[in-house]
Amino acid sequence: MKKGKDLRILFLPVFMLAFAILNGNCKSATIHTINNDLRVGLQKAEKLAEDQKYDEALVVLQPIKEIYPDEPRLVALLDTIKANGGKEIKRPEALGFNYAFRKEADAGIGERIAWYLPDRLFDALDLLTVKVGIGYNSGLGVWVTRYAQLKALGGYSYGLSIAQKRNIGIYGGGGGEVAVGPADIVGMGESRVGTNGVDSIFIAQSKMITAGDPIFMRYRDVWGIGVQAAAGVDIYAEIHPLEIVDLIAGFFLIDFLNDDLATTDRLQLSSRDWENLNKSSGQISSMTRAKYNTLLKTYPTLYSKPQ
Repeated sequence: MKKGKDLRILFLPVFMLAFAILNGNCKSATIHTINNDLRVGLQKAEKLAEDQKYDEALVVLQPIKEIYPDEPRLVALLDTIKANGGKEIKRPEALGFNYAFRKEADAGIGERIAWYLPDRLFDALDLLTVKVGIGYNSGLGVWVTRYAQLKALGGYSYGLSIAQKRNIGIYGGGGGEVAVGPADIVGMGESRVGTNGVDSIFIAQSKMITAGDPIFMRYRDVWGIGVQAAAGVDIYAEIHPLEIVDLIAGFFLIDFLNDDLATTDRLQLSSRDWENLNKSSGQISSMTRAKYNTLLKTYPTLYSKPQ
């Protein structure tokens, strides 16, 4: 009996991977849901612009611009934001999640001096991600960047995390992943909630990875070096090389990862706003070409009636 149980644990990554991918496909959003979520996003962006939160409005508009760039209400809103000095924030693909999603702040010399040492401390906190959780899980993974990885993991875990971008709190989620080098098969849903808000991802894909993949733009560090081992207790540890460079550069007042508190401000978006944004971005990034074409055929414009 014990031997049978041990064998089930060994094959758990494969079972959970298959389940997560199939479950993700079954639960993929309908084109009507996607269209409705984009309408809600545009309405939210208009409200943010009314409140003079122009940078925040541009962030919320990103998924809408991908699908309906010529939508008249979108174009008019973009003109208004541009006229009022709004600045779009984009994560460079080469930096991905290492680059903080924060807006530029006007900082005087006094503020820069006051924040100099705290910012170096916060930069140091970004060097590592450590998670310790419990659940029904098993597997092992090791990576020297995600382009050179060997991994077979599956199950679910909940626990404590000290995550990159100063997000100290809790995490939870599950799924499965098998990876060899840049070849990655993954189906997972996970969230982190802590001192820097909410980070979340739901993804199901089988591909050769690139630095610009949604999972590396919104949740993982493609350049990280780490290890993960799970057998009921799930332990994850990763070091972030680009954060080391950012820490060193910070001593010379260079902030190439856009995370110094002296020169940047947190975007004034609620947890619900981030949740809706991640939802729409995830729906679009996982959309097949056929589904994309069906969406535009059914809704030629954002506010058209279903065809």
